[in-house]
Amino acid sequence: MDAGSTNDFPEVWMGPGPADAERIRLWFRLPPGRRFRLRVETAQSGGTQQHVVHPLPAPPADSDHTVALDWPQDFDGAEELRSGAEHRFELQAVQRGSEVGIPVMAFRRETPAAPGVDGRAKFAFLSCHQPFRSDGSPHPESLDMLQRVLELLREERPDAVFLMGDQLYSDMPRDSSEFDSSDRLRLGDDATAADVRQRWHTRYRRFWDVPGWREMLAEFSCLPILDDHEVKDCFGSSEEHRTEDWAPIRHGALQAYTDYQASRVLSAPDPTGPFHFPVERGPVRAFVLDLRSQRLRDPSHPLLGSRQARDLERFLSDSEGAPHVLLVCSVPIAHVPRGLVGRVGRWIDGANEFDDRWESEQFRCDQDHVLGLLDRLQDRSPETRVLVAAGDIHVGSLQRIRRTDSGHEFLQIISSPFSHRQSALARGIARLAFLPHAMFDPSDGPRVDVELVRGEGIHRNPTADLNFAMVDFEGSAPDGRRLRLWSHRGDALELAFDVRA
Repeated sequence: MDAGSTNDFPEVWMGPGPADAERIRLWFRLPPGRRFRLRVETAQSGGTQQHVVHPLPAPPADSDHTVALDWPQDFDGAEELRSGAEHRFELQAVQRGSEVGIPVMAFRRETPAAPGVDGRAKFAFLSCHQPFRSDGSPHPESLDMLQRVLELLREERPDAVFLMGDQLYSDMPRDSSEFDSSDRLRLGDDATAADVRQRWHTRYRRFWDVPGWREMLAEFSCLPILDDHEVKDCFGSSEEHRTEDWAPIRHGALQAYTDYQASRVLSAPDPTGPFHFPVERGPVRAFVLDLRSQRLRDPSHPLLGSRQARDLERFLSDSEGAPHVLLVCSVPIAHVPRGLVGRVGRWIDGANEFDDRWESEQFRCDQDHVLGLLDRLQDRSPETRVLVAAGDIHVGSLQRIRRTDSGHEFLQIISSPFSHRQSALARGIARLAFLPHAMFDPSDGPRVDVELVRGEGIHRNPTADLNFAMVDFEGSAPDGRRLRLWSHRGDALELAFDVRA
């Protein structure tokens, strides 16, 4: 952000979403009471420059005055993007009684080149943003983490930041949860979906107007996906969440998610989901999975839903020959042994963390399906390197996942939590699942082994500190990936691992 300050207009926001050779997605929150416009400066190769000013529409009140637009498609007279051109987008508030534009905020974005085998890409990954203490004030460690990561992002300049879920907590801190101690909505049993949507809007403004987080969303292409806390802990894993009594919570929270997050990456998103989307950059083909909105809606694919399952299968088929395939999941595709999940989960009433995993009885058919698709991709395209990135579990880690029949393997990098500080006891419990090598047997297939990556470049794996990951991809070289994860220790960021693979 190189002009103005969100502090001058605290409820005015702008930020980029996906950028490719044809469009740059722009997300805005423009409160009523004044006019806004967008000034765009374009620098072409060879030094030529031009600038244009476009008025911005007044967004509807029911979306909390948010709107997302594509540059140049949604702006009359805007020229097509040209490869290598740099654009500076400046949001201006029009001064009352004149046509003078007051700079509010700005960011720069270069038009990406078309995807290619020999290109490069750099992506950052994070999940679980809950920086508040029980009294509602931000925790100093969380604020320090946010600021240090912002500085790191400005230094590294990733092509995109994948926000892998829980960018909002509806139910934490407990003292300010939207649910009472009996897990009933504080708004009351007669609350409508519109009431819930409006209440969640207020919560988004609180969670996102935090120093460091606010600037990150404004300066970098942030690509979010849904997880449970955007609605409620373990959302989707209980049949209760599909009942009519729960409908106002489900519809209102997902509509608010659409307003603040899904619209940042999708054109005209359906507020009932699914919210998955593909990304292509340089040598990388990525697919971001929605593991929440479709749960228990489709018996054949109880985690993904049939539409998303078909889209993923088509995407992986089209990815044969690609140097790198990246699968982004809010929940790790392999985490806890199936036997443990089954034994513990059946002793707990209601939705719980064990029933919430891919490994649970109700979802393991989709786990088998996706692992089978990845195995088929590697069988047909042995030169393709597969990486899974995930969040959710409040542990940062790097794992190797291997099928014993085919010998195919891929890495899984986990980055969580970003700003949600845990007690020492909670951090210790979170690491327990990683102490032994985790193994599980798919119900109708070969064994899959999961083990921690050890060796050169590994300093702490796993880590339960606040953490943040970044991966560099370069061409098709055998060591064409650099995987890094920083953890917050004391008052500094330290590399937990830095691995080439």
